[in-house]
Amino acid sequence: MSTAEPITPLIQRVGAPNPSYWTLDGTNSYVIRRPGSSGSVVVDPGPHSRAHRRALRAGGPVELILLTHHHHDHSDAAPALSWETGAPIRALSPLHSHGAENLRHNEIIRAGGCDIRVIATPGHTADSACFAVEEASTPGGAILTGDTLLGKGSPVIDEADGSLAEYLRSLAWLETEEAGLALPGHGPTARDVRELAASQIRHTTARLTAITQALRNLDIPAQADAATVEAVAGRLYGELLDPRRPAVLMMTAAHLQHLADEINSRALQRDASIS
Repeated sequence: MSTAEPITPLIQRVGAPNPSYWTLDGTNSYVIRRPGSSGSVVVDPGPHSRAHRRALRAGGPVELILLTHHHHDHSDAAPALSWETGAPIRALSPLHSHGAENLRHNEIIRAGGCDIRVIATPGHTADSACFAVEEASTPGGAILTGDTLLGKGSPVIDEADGSLAEYLRSLAWLETEEAGLALPGHGPTARDVRELAASQIRHTTARLTAITQALRNLDIPAQADAATVEAVAGRLYGELLDPRRPAVLMMTAAHLQHLADEINSRALQRDASIS
């Protein structure tokens, strides 16, 4: 059953009833509202669930719905919640914004009695965003990180429109933010968003190093074709079984594509300098 859990004086977390390997304990939806405000902001209303939407509406009249990205476990309930409340939906992508314009990086949204700053963080998906909420009682405020930073483990880079290079740039950006709470789309709250971003950079760098060594041992070039992905994943992780297998293959492919792009970029720079 979806129930609201106060995280800060301005933010409540409502866990969606969709636990799985991919979603951990389920999607974290958030309700932002300053006490006494006439409306609230719902971030990532989650999957289809009438009971979950009811719990989100209990946080106060919904005046705005924000999406950290388009993945179904975060956004499927948005149209129904919008219809029930009349609240517009805003996302970085105009394809997923309804009744209002799409979000802009560094835009300040004033809703729910709060100032909410948009941080574009592409990488997990092309339309990934985080939302920073300032509040005096929480040093550094809080940043709702969607799937860019998880409370446990690492996000998968979407094979359709994700990019490891963009993801690393987004993590570097989050390292420059105030040391506020990280409120992830899955998993528990983290104390310091900067340290969580730095930890994810270290983890990603270590994985790139391991994949580079695996390529040397296998004596094959860096490329993201199916055979290379299978060979490298097998070398690093052994026999993989569902549900872990698809995630590992997707992440291995993203890392291999990143390495291949870096090699191609260096080759182009070398050719340009020779000519």
